[in-house]
Amino acid sequence: MPPPPAAIWPVDSCSTPTCDESIEASTACTQLVGTSTLVTERCSCGRSTKGNSGKAGLVAAQVSQDVVEQLWKLIENEPTTQIVVDLEQRSVQAGALTAPFQIDDYTRWRLLEGLDDIGITLSHEADIEVFEARRPSFKPATL
Repeated sequence: MPPPPAAIWPVDSCSTPTCDESIEASTACTQLVGTSTLVTERCSCGRSTKGNSGKAGLVAAQVSQDVVEQLWKLIENEPTTQIVVDLEQRSVQAGALTAPFQIDDYTRWRLLEGLDDIGITLSHEADIEVFEARRPSFKPATL
């Protein structure tokens, strides 16, 4: 099965109060249609938006506006153009275009490991069990 297509969501201005909402909405929309990648220009949107995208399993690849425009041009000229986003190499490839993208190390690690918040918590299961065993019995317990 081929990888899901990349979604290109150019954010031209981040000075409006709805910028974070737009990216959050795009995160939800792209996931609904089976897309796992968002390619955007660099923007000053809040770190929470970028973090939430990663927590939702969405690669938010930050590239320059020039790269976004080149990708759009490629897709407009050939709608079946395959876009490859290599998370390990931090690169976007389409046709003859290869461009690096930025993503923070923690989000990249989570995505490469396939970890969500529950998975990260469960990686500490032995420590949690030790803590729960020493917890006084009159306090609430987890089941």
